[in-house]
Amino acid sequence: MEPQPMSMNDAWIEPNHATSVVSRVMLGGLWTHSTDFYRDILPLWRATPVEDDDRRTLSLGGTRYDEPVGFFGGIQRSARLIAGDLEDGRKVRKKRYPYVHNSELFHLDLRGHKVDERRARTYRERGLVPEDATVHKLDFRVVDGDGDEADSFTLWTELPVGAAIGPLGPAIMPVEFEYKPRAFLRLNGVRVVPSGATDTN
Repeated sequence: MEPQPMSMNDAWIEPNHATSVVSRVMLGGLWTHSTDFYRDILPLWRATPVEDDDRRTLSLGGTRYDEPVGFFGGIQRSARLIAGDLEDGRKVRKKRYPYVHNSELFHLDLRGHKVDERRARTYRERGLVPEDATVHKLDFRVVDGDGDEADSFTLWTELPVGAAIGPLGPAIMPVEFEYKPRAFLRLNGVRVVPSGATDTN
């Protein structure tokens, strides 16, 4: 893949304010594992100077928020909590998972969960997941700070089990996503297996 522009958003929360820093980099390549991607992009990210316009700080006033995650961190956290519910034999809780984007607080609102065996069969046939994989369909909507719905999207992914559920477990990489920014527009992305690759774990 030719070099493409990428934006890396680093967001963190302190007791009285939230900070969001966006680094804009150019990177090309094709990766079969998230560790390979991070190995390539982290040195570039750390060496890229940040423009003043890409650094924002928002005062939280009396509001306290202790979850230092951006959008993708919110996906990881919500997926791990869902996996934990399933591991413990509980019904998956439909709750809101907070995250920060551009110094604004949003929530991922889980609207639905099911095991999608039909998609799992399709993914197995295409070599995207192992033969024994369980594929979960997660329906989310994005809710802004005023409680209004901003977007909705669906993920199909494997979920971790056992010790891998913890925050230091391997990153949860969706197999497919479907994003609906408008009622008439639907964007879809599917994991790509490079030619000759056989490892889907």
